[in-house]
Amino acid sequence: MPTEHINFRREVAASTGVELEYEIKKDGWLTEGLMHFPDGCNALVYVRLRLAISGTIIEVVPIDDDYIALNNANYPFVIDREVKVKDKILVDIINYDSTNSHKISVIVTWSSDRVVK
Repeated sequence: MPTEHINFRREVAASTGVELEYEIKKDGWLTEGLMHFPDGCNALVYVRLRLAISGTIIEVVPIDDDYIALNNANYPFVIDREVKVKDKILVDIINYDSTNSHKISVIVTWSSDRVVK
């Protein structure tokens, strides 16, 4: 069962945001993900992950069209979604810290097979 880790790692400047996307290269499953908030974020950096599957946007984390904002924490989550070539992973990161930039990582695991935990 081949797997691949798709890493969105970005330093986001003070008072800015980024929208990142990754186009799926092979049919398979997105099994799980992890958001990493380094120390100093102080709940000032907001992150969300969505999927564009067959043209439909699906909220993954969180599921209520909001964002996750933590400090010095890893936030693991289950995805368990089948994806096809050209579907997309969408990551939004907003840094509300007016003084400091912050380096955030969002890692998504792609697998050729469904993995149920």
